[in-house]
Amino acid sequence: MKRKIFSVIIILFLIHIHCTVFSLNRYSPLYQIFIGDTIGNDNSSGMLTVYEYWYDDQYSERVTGFSGSGNPFTLNMGLPTPGLPIGLHCFHLRFKDDTGKWSSVISKYFFKQPALPATGGELIAYEYWFDNEYSAKVVQSVTPQPTYILNTVLTTASLPLGLHNFHIRYKDDSDQWSSVITAVIFKIGVSPFTNNLISGYRYWFDMTNSAMVSQNLPTPVNPYQFVQNIYAGNLSIGDHWIHIQFRDVIGQWSGVVSAQFTFVGPTEQTAISSGTISNGQTNCYDALQTITVAGNGATFTIQTGGIGTMIAGEKIIYFPNTIVESGGYMLGQISPGGPFCKTPTMPAVLMENEITSTPSMVSENSSVKIYPNPTTGKFIVDLKGEIPVKFQVYVFGIRGEKLHSETLNGERKHEFSLSERTVGVYFIRVVTDGRAETVKLIRQ
Repeated sequence: MKRKIFSVIIILFLIHIHCTVFSLNRYSPLYQIFIGDTIGNDNSSGMLTVYEYWYDDQYSERVTGFSGSGNPFTLNMGLPTPGLPIGLHCFHLRFKDDTGKWSSVISKYFFKQPALPATGGELIAYEYWFDNEYSAKVVQSVTPQPTYILNTVLTTASLPLGLHNFHIRYKDDSDQWSSVITAVIFKIGVSPFTNNLISGYRYWFDMTNSAMVSQNLPTPVNPYQFVQNIYAGNLSIGDHWIHIQFRDVIGQWSGVVSAQFTFVGPTEQTAISSGTISNGQTNCYDALQTITVAGNGATFTIQTGGIGTMIAGEKIIYFPNTIVESGGYMLGQISPGGPFCKTPTMPAVLMENEITSTPSMVSENSSVKIYPNPTTGKFIVDLKGEIPVKFQVYVFGIRGEKLHSETLNGERKHEFSLSERTVGVYFIRVVTDGRAETVKLIRQ
């Protein structure tokens, strides 16, 4: 079966850039975490090949460089600013992959100070402090060098538990200090382990922490470098935030790391490369034309309990290393012109007494049972406990559209049918006594 599938594969990058004045004095790193879409096809390796940057609105004077074909690619270099006047400016950067597609633009403000007499232009020290305790600052000299990467453990023994601000700045060989870089940290209790390890992570988008994705590491490690493909196909086009936390082996979570990015939506071609949809995950991939799954020798797996939906405008191609385990579901759909993937809105339901019921996914202690699931068409909604005076049942599609609603009186069990509906994922919401529960139902 050859049908083309579109998927948006999102990759997290960490970019360090040093914007400097001509003398290389008085600069501070600009850094930004962003998420860019890597678009591939059967012949693409998804590598970043070119970058370009410019200042303010001077795109015609942009500078182009070559990344040497990497993914991820870390840009860590000094950029001269001899043509810029003293004052506030905006730095812009974007990348191009081996399919010729450009990422969205990363922009950052910086302030150019007057040039000082030319010296070696090297960093010779840094100092840091917590909260407003500048008098308790720690100063550390370093071997003179134009670029210095600080990668060390800093003591927080004197800090009480809780939220704090961490401040750091650097000094060059002209005794000039950079601007201050500030980050928020959270100090937790002392671990009983002398060699604690990172055992997992979780992430979510915007304010939807109820839809967070959690992942355990195969082997706990420390440190752990987070370089992952992050699925974002359910997001609407526009600006969003991603939030990430890490968990140690004793179950403590780190502070939240957040970054803003722009999601550009479906592209013409999408390649779903190596990846896994775990139990309980529902991912949707889309493309205006073609989706390719597990191409170039990659392996794409949907585990038991996982659901993958592919919506393409023209065709979907599944390569042999596309694996669906027993109990997992992969659904392909050709939809010229859309609609494409969108997070199901699952709107709140107003009861007759105007109580707004907040949706929640069914749990082990649920009062609702729906069977058979999966179903070939008909299914039964069965309420546990006493027979309610009345309850409402709503059926939603994968994109959140309401397909059916019905109010039942004096019943505990009722049969419904999806026989005339297409194969796919549906959400059944049952509202009774001011409470709503939602169950995911598979129509085979």
